[in-house]
Amino acid sequence: MLRFGPPLAALLGPMVVFLAIIILVPFVYMLWLSLTNLGFATTDQTGSFVGAANYERAFARDTAFHQSIFRSLAFAALCVFPQAIAGLAVTEFLYFRPKLQKLITPILLIPLIPALLPVVVVGLALLEAIASGRIRRLELYPGISRNSRCAWAA
Repeated sequence: MLRFGPPLAALLGPMVVFLAIIILVPFVYMLWLSLTNLGFATTDQTGSFVGAANYERAFARDTAFHQSIFRSLAFAALCVFPQAIAGLAVTEFLYFRPKLQKLITPILLIPLIPALLPVVVVGLALLEAIASGRIRRLELYPGISRNSRCAWAA
């Protein structure tokens, strides 16, 4: 059994407080804005408190809100759940067949390649700029002085 003593609590405490602030402050602010008459489309509103009138209007009379809720639930039912079930089925199928897993896993990872392409292009452009001398200083890393050059830019 793991024991969480004072040293671990001292290390985790600031992170928990920071994450709580990052999550709770925007949530409370949006909750407050939902109780006022401020809107994104018009600027002539005063921001006065209207209470739950926005919620009453959305849930009782706004057909666009009802349609958006229906479409969100339909999307979840028709897209997200079948994909999750298919993913679990493929995982179970491949888990018990190690030889097939070695063949199929690289094929399943091919769709992830386009997501990496922008990172590779930017990285190659930066390396080319450093190598050609257009970027002579690396000030992002500690210990590298203003006048030092990279070994590959020489």
